[in-house]
Amino acid sequence: MKITPGLLFSILLLVLLTVILVGGQVWALTGSTTLGIAAGVVTGGLLGMGVRPLARRLAPGGRRFFGEYRGTLEEGDFVDVAQVVSDAGSRGKIRDGIQQPPERVAGSIRAILGGQARPKGGSR
Repeated sequence: MKITPGLLFSILLLVLLTVILVGGQVWALTGSTTLGIAAGVVTGGLLGMGVRPLARRLAPGGRRFFGEYRGTLEEGDFVDVAQVVSDAGSRGKIRDGIQQPPERVAGSIRAILGGQARPKGGSR
């Protein structure tokens, strides 16, 4: 998922508003401007560290996609395609090509490698 500029702006705006709210609340309760600024800086640092992994995960070059599988694949995980494809389709054409006489196939290969014209009755 690609992070959009609007989403990035919203996240940064929420972090900034939270920093202002915490700093202002501490300043209002204690009356100390220095303590309010320090609380805002600490809150901004903590929220910034928390938002970085989220932004990295949503970035286009992120490490992982939603639903991505990183485990090992076994042969049994795949469906046998031969059961799905009908004999009238591609599988039937492949089966017909396999059943050609070996001499005919060998002649076609010799003609292709030798740069000659195909022998009469050769495969396409």
